[in-house]
Amino acid sequence: MQEWKVLFYRMLEWFVIVTIGLYSTIEIVKPTYEYFGVPFLGNVWVNWFGVSYLIFAIYTLLFRILMKEQLLYQRRLASTRFWLFSVIATLIVVGPIINGKNLF
Repeated sequence: MQEWKVLFYRMLEWFVIVTIGLYSTIEIVKPTYEYFGVPFLGNVWVNWFGVSYLIFAIYTLLFRILMKEQLLYQRRLASTRFWLFSVIATLIVVGPIINGKNLF
């Protein structure tokens, strides 16, 4: 039963992060792109998941600082894949501002 509880909390965590990512994409990223003259067109869902992953990375860093003994956050931060995806997500979100067009 304990495993189901942990699974439920992890799924709830992802749902909340993706929801916040969608809201942030619409309310923050879209006006920022428009301010820099980048049309917010194309596969916007890529930007949405990029923003969501950045929020997930910040969330992981914050909880690692607050809960030092949690093994889950220590393992995430030690993962090469976590940092690779963080760099890719940053490029997805910041890249259109640098290039002047949405890459997707």
